[in-house]
Amino acid sequence: MKYFWIALTILALVLAACAGSLMYLDGVVRETTDLLDQAALCAEQNDFSAAHDQVRACLLAWESHRGGCGTLLRHEEADQVYFSLCQLEAYASLGSKDEFMGQLAETRARLVHVLDMERPAYYNFL
Repeated sequence: MKYFWIALTILALVLAACAGSLMYLDGVVRETTDLLDQAALCAEQNDFSAAHDQVRACLLAWESHRGGCGTLLRHEEADQVYFSLCQLEAYASLGSKDEFMGQLAETRARLVHVLDMERPAYYNFL
């Protein structure tokens, strides 16, 4: 009976760690996408200086969580998001609306994809 409670405790700790990591990633992605949405609003108004500032804040926010994301995500996924944000910053500094909006959509989709891949779903267990 003692081994049952030990196994149950270990299972509870693993599930708590998984839930904690998912909540952490959800917070990081939410923070980043909120900043991207603000950058999109600025770009729609042709205010690329403010859009650049928002993308820079987004990039700094992603970099501040790089250690946690590097631990929880595959490095390739975290690097793709980082490089996508760097490209977005370059397009914001150039003031190219079409390229900026295209890269913004790609970056946002990449962030949502990263989070979706970490969420547990029933088809992952089948």
